Amino acid sequence: MKRIRLISVGLMILISVGFSEENSNQKEFKEATKTAQFIEAHPFKGDESRKPKGNLVNLGDYGVDDFAYLAVPAQEPIGGVVLIHEWWGLNKHIKLTADDYAARGYVTIAVDLYNGTSTEDATQAGALMRELNEKLALKTINAGVRFLKESPRFKVGKVASIGWCMGGGLSLQSALQIEKLDAAVMYYGPVETDQEKLEKLKIPLLGLFATKDDWVKPASVDEFEKKLTALKKEYRFLRFDAAHAFANPSNANFKPEFAEQASKAVLAFLHQVFTNPTKKAGFFENLF
Repeated sequence: MKRIRLISVGLMILISVGFSEENSNQKEFKEATKTAQFIEAHPFKGDESRKPKGNLVNLGDYGVDDFAYLAVPAQEPIGGVVLIHEWWGLNKHIKLTADDYAARGYVTIAVDLYNGTSTEDATQAGALMRELNEKLALKTINAGVRFLKESPRFKVGKVASIGWCMGGGLSLQSALQIEKLDAAVMYYGPVETDQEKLEKLKIPLLGLFATKDDWVKPASVDEFEKKLTALKKEYRFLRFDAAHAFANPSNANFKPEFAEQASKAVLAFLHQVFTNPTKKAGFFENLF
């Protein structure tokens, strides 16, 4: 059932400060989702072979009246992971991905940025993404981070965000704007090239991009990387000879070998995040 969120004027004023507006790369990406080329490249294929094992939790105690999907490891958590979904919404694929991270020892929460709605229709997915209020989305992601760090059930020491496509861009923005986040992973999401905003990056960032991406274009990734290098930020980009959304098995561009390579890189990154006692320079040395 779709939930309806009521927001007071006072709350709207509060959310209007603290989180920045969308950049040109994000706006260009959203405009691209209106095109037939983008829609035809994103047919949805579901996975009926598995069932999610987690459950929904309310984030009301952490700043938003939203639900999220929680997957808990059998043992004491190594750390916390916040997953940020693609334009489809919080669907079965994202829930199963949360289960997979939990099976590896990470207490994982997958936020719901569409207020209970998900879709298998690319046209509707594009509309949902374009209507998304980024400031509200970042508040929800922040609530997920707070849930993992502050809930008496877990209180994990460190939390990383991982996002794909739309969620990849939001994972980057979370890295720039959410203070309690400790690391971020972005899969082929809209980048940021505003130097003033990038100066706010204080945590390690792993970016996974496609060299044949028609929407998160390699040239924009190059510019993004150039700015991060100039600012001496702690980051690493891995580029795969594939098209956009190569890591999603529900996408026509899915490349299993590259998805596996990317997954191994993310797991190595997370291990480093949760075992490295300091944020010293050289975070990525000999990591991949």
